[in-house]
Amino acid sequence: MQKLKLYIFPQVFLWIGVFLLITGLLSGYFYFSGERPEIFDFDVYAFYSTKLRIKYFTIINNNVLDEFAGVVSLLGLFTMFFSKTKHEDSNVTILRIKSIYQGMIISTVFAMLLFVFVYGWPIFAVLACLFYFFLLVCFIVFRLKYMIYLKK
Repeated sequence: MQKLKLYIFPQVFLWIGVFLLITGLLSGYFYFSGERPEIFDFDVYAFYSTKLRIKYFTIINNNVLDEFAGVVSLLGLFTMFFSKTKHEDSNVTILRIKSIYQGMIISTVFAMLLFVFVYGWPIFAVLACLFYFFLLVCFIVFRLKYMIYLKK
């Protein structure tokens, strides 16, 4: 039987991920509160844009603070979940895989509840956050399982 091996980040990346997540959340807060510094105004290539009118495959001027927030917070959650623990072994790898499985179940149930209780266009805004929710649930489930594993 082949030994199960996941390629994960070094332990220090947990704190890098926490920093990235906080940076992303703060950036999102600033964007949605209306504070959009001009330093984030760029000409960007857009496959599809609905600013003023619908445009396809064009260059637009855009404040990328919300995109920055999304990418950085997603990268932070991903990095936090896939960072080594202090006592990394094959049992911890199995805990990590079980956490992904349970995160998928919880996220699927959450998505189904959204479809039942959220109507209209807001469902798409909420579903856009589903992968963030999935990674967060995976991280929390894994850390809880890991704490229980260490106590044994």
